[in-house]
Amino acid sequence: MEAHEVKRNLNKVVAAPDGVRYKLTGATIRLNEKTGEYWYQAELQDLTALHSVRICKLEDVEVSAP
Repeated sequence: MEAHEVKRNLNKVVAAPDGVRYKLTGATIRLNEKTGEYWYQAELQDLTALHSVRICKLEDVEVSAP
């Protein structure tokens, strides 16, 4: 997933890098102060354990087909 796709996919079901399905609940932008590079992280909520979240690279998240 690219950064411009986050708004469209918030609170929708997506696939994590290992293929497990989660709800996309947020995204965070981070800055590496040494290199000046930005990177994005996705916050994924477990569909069965609602108080459990997973953080991973946004680029590794795939939009699930409806």
